[in-house]
Amino acid sequence: MIAARILLTALCLALVWAPSASAIAVGDQAPSFQTVTLTGRSVSLEDVKNSKGAVMVFWATWCPLCDASIPSFKEFNSKYAHTGVIFLAINPGVNDSLKRVELYVKKNDLNYPVAYDDKSIVSRLFAIKGVPTVIVLDNKGTIRYVGAEVPKDIGSFLDQGTRQSEQGLRAARP
Repeated sequence: MIAARILLTALCLALVWAPSASAIAVGDQAPSFQTVTLTGRSVSLEDVKNSKGAVMVFWATWCPLCDASIPSFKEFNSKYAHTGVIFLAINPGVNDSLKRVELYVKKNDLNYPVAYDDKSIVSRLFAIKGVPTVIVLDNKGTIRYVGAEVPKDIGSFLDQGTRQSEQGLRAARP
């Protein structure tokens, strides 16, 4: 039974994350996206560009690595939420129902915004191949990091867009 569930999960992931989008890479501009959190807040690429950057975590309730990452995600959100950095956890909706996600959020007392990507639209835009996947965007919407965990030096990734803007302003001055 467990083997059948694992096989079913693998097949679902292969279908949902089939090569419908090209892989994203550090330095690429993030695709235009819009999603809604479980609390009804809309989050889009434009919101990221009007902020200090964003950390997006693609996760699932059935993912043991995602589960183990909750303390670091909570810590990150507590440390950066007041600074204007957007933290957003996105569940791609693979082998998870909205109800299951809501129960998981409540049970684990998640202190950060969570979105349920029912048809994996945002997940496909970002070419997510598995969970957890962490993507860091600077305040220009440029992808600065893609990996399986929040990097320890997260500030340096978020600051890259700000530093580039300041350099551009200095270069433009006579």
